[in-house]
This record gives sequence, C-alpha cells and structure tokens, in this order.
Amino acid sequence: MNKKYLVWIIIALLFLFFWLSNKDRLLDYDDYKEMELLSKKSHIELGKEGYSELDIEKIEQFNVNYKNHLKLLDIVENDNIENYGYNNRSLDNKTKSDIVYDENHYTIQDSGLSYTTTIMDLIGDKGREAGRIVIEFEWGTIPHTQNQYINVEYPKYIPANIYTLLKYKKPDDEYDVVYKMCELKPYNFIDVFFADIATEKTINQENYILSSGTIVLDVESTIKGIGIMPLSVTSKYVEKSLFGKEKVLSEQKIVNAEQISNPIINENLIELAKYDEITLYANSPAEEGIYKGITVKIKDKKVNFPWYNERESAFWPTINKADINADGNDEIVIVLTTGEGTGICIQELHLLNMEDLSEITGMENPLEVIKNNVSSTIAKNHGQVSVKVEWDGNIMERTYQESDASVWNDKVVFGNIVKYGVYENKLYAFLPGSLSFGGLYEFEAAIEYGTDLKVQKITIEDTNKESAFEKIKNQ
Repeated sequence: MNKKYLVWIIIALLFLFFWLSNKDRLLDYDDYKEMELLSKKSHIELGKEGYSELDIEKIEQFNVNYKNHLKLLDIVENDNIENYGYNNRSLDNKTKSDIVYDENHYTIQDSGLSYTTTIMDLIGDKGREAGRIVIEFEWGTIPHTQNQYINVEYPKYIPANIYTLLKYKKPDDEYDVVYKMCELKPYNFIDVFFADIATEKTINQENYILSSGTIVLDVESTIKGIGIMPLSVTSKYVEKSLFGKEKVLSEQKIVNAEQISNPIINENLIELAKYDEITLYANSPAEEGIYKGITVKIKDKKVNFPWYNERESAFWPTINKADINADGNDEIVIVLTTGEGTGICIQELHLLNMEDLSEITGMENPLEVIKNNVSSTIAKNHGQVSVKVEWDGNIMERTYQESDASVWNDKVVFGNIVKYGVYENKLYAFLPGSLSFGGLYEFEAAIEYGTDLKVQKITIEDTNKESAFEKIKNQ
C-alpha cells in the first residue's frame, strides 16, 4: 500500500477515535430499570461515564417523574381520574370545586384526534391559588407524523407536580399495550409546560404506535394570595414535519377559571382584580389591546392612576398586602402586566399607602440593577457551549451541547421577562435569563428589595435545579 494513503488512513482512524471518545453517551430514557440504576449514581460519576449535563439532570429527576407516572397509571387502570384533585386529594360532591369560566372553547380540533383539557380542581394551598389541570388525548387514526408535542400555558402559575402517561399499542394486536411516560426536560415550567410526544416506539424489538395519553399538572400561583389569581389555560397539541414546520392539531382556551367571574361594573369601567376591600377597575373598552387608566378603590376612597394593563384576562393585575417598609402597617402591592407576547412578559409594580392611596416611589429599576451588576459570556467551542455569569463576586458556569439551541446569544439576555413577587413582607423581582434566540431560559435572577426599596441582594439560580422563586420560598 502507498505510504501516503497509509498515513491518511491512520490520521482518519485517530480522528474517529478522538471523536468517539469525546461524544456524549446516549441516554435510553425508556429503559426504566437502567434509569433507576443510574439515578443512584452521583453527578460526578455520571459525568465521568460520558453523559451530558442535560441527561444528568434528567437522570437526577427520574425517580420523582417515575413515581408520579406509576401513580397516574394506577388511577387510570383502577379508578377514575375525576375522583382526584390537586395533589391527589379525594374529590366527591362535598369537596369538588364549583368552577366557572369566562371562556372555555376550542379554536382548533383535529378530526382524527380527541384532545381535551380540564381544570379539575381549584383550591387555596398554603396561602396561594392552586389547581389541577388534566390533559387527555386519544388518536382515532394512526398519528400523522413521528414528532409531536404538547404545550400548555398557564400564566402566573408553576407546577408543584407533573404526572404523565402515554399508551402505546402494537399495530396488529390492540391488546398488546405498553405504558410509557414523557421524557421531561429538566425545566421548572414557570408559566408554560411542554413535552415531546413520540408517536412510535421500538420496545423489545417490536414496533408500537401511540394510542392515547394523559398529563396531569398540579399548579400553584407564583404570587401569594387567595382569590386574586384566576387560572387561565391555553393547551395545544402540535405536530412537527420533517422540514421543521409546525401545525397545531388541537387548541383549547380556558379563560379565568375561578369561583366567581369578573363583572363589568358599568359601561365605562371593568373590574380587573379584587382582594379583601381593595378593588381595581379599568377604563373600558380597551384601546388597541390595552386598558388605559386604572382606578384603585378601598372602602369609600377612590383614586385614578395613569397606568395601563394588557387586555387579555390571563394578564390582568394582581393585588397583595404586605408591610414592605416595616412601619407596622400593610401597604398595597399592585402588579400590572404592561407587555406580553411570545417569549415576552413585562410586569410593573406599584406600591400604595393603605390610608390615602398615595403612591410610594423610589424602587430601583430591576433592568438597571442587572445591567450594572451582572455580566456574562457565551462561547462556542467544538460542539459545546460554555456559559459564564458573574455578579457581586459570584461566578456560575455551565456547559451545554451546541445542538441544544439553533441560535445562541453572545451573552445571557435578561429583560424579556420581568416579574414581581411578595414573600414574607419583602419585594422581589424575577428576571429569567435567555441563552438563545427563541428562549432557552436556563438562569433566573432574583432581586430582593429592602424596606427602603433599594436592592438588598441579587441571586442567580440554575433553573434546571431550582428556580429563584422556589429557593426563596423553601428557605
């Protein structure tokens, strides 16, 4: 053999060996016995075995997801899902929620797919609104494509528990059934849940086709308070073609699920929110999708403010009371939504004195706080992406596969989503950080304000492990 060719063959073999040695080990999420064994290993051990950071997160969350999967399977096989509410509390005629809606309708419904979303339960839990969302689907035909997903939006809520159950049948034997769960990505799913659905699976070298499925989401409001946070849901079943195009097969919208609806007071005012004796009204009708001019009323006192809020009821204001300035008296905390869209949700916070409804100002702008105190870099290198975030002498570094996103940012982008919360008489601003175009939110900044409304503390959390809101709540 020509020496020149031999050299090239050796170089090619060395390159192949190097590529294989650096390639992430593939994770078979459907092998539940193997997943249970892997879940007993440490993060470091899994990394040494070649699993990616994303797969390690999936392994670490497997036991919780699998336990919930088995619980849902037991309910479906031996009982009725309608008998269980939030956190699987028993429902009967005495405990069932009397739920009303402003709207509950389908915008799209595929003829070959039965797809239904139900709010099964609404209660107060630990000072927050909470409820159970049940998504059930069944194919009357063979699914159209291999790649599909379910997307469920529930603004201002976060899951406390997620249960998934997918039913697969052999094409030539409908009695040969296998149950699987969704391979959930390790996200906190604030405001939105999504899960890929494989319509075909090879199990024990046999081909199985997706027949039906059930997904149960126990959700709680991200803002503390009972009777102030209606639950609105937009639920979609979407298919993806080989060329990346998407088609919504079914979509259902549930608007303002609660015990009482928000009435129109008169032809000029609409009630947007109510908490104890405090009520918020807006000038009606809305102009170009925005309510312009907000009135705050407490007992016999009423003040008009030049504020504005999104018209969609899912983004209506929230009201809370808390002693923010530590003077021994509660202040009124009002959170408005002034901008929303795909990957965008901008809230605005106002603080009022309870006695005269005068506004308390001087709160530092969270966007300026992040701009002046947080820096970051995103760098691609040989198929991997390194992300580094620095703030107040702290450093957080994470590594991702370049394939995790199509278009990466050159730094972590904060500001597309700005939200506020109150916990134990303290104000917080929450700003998820996007790593990519289209919104790969892997970090979340939490800004804690002091009694003078100045920034007291900045923390940044990896949302795959625990959201900033969850960490504050669990402290």
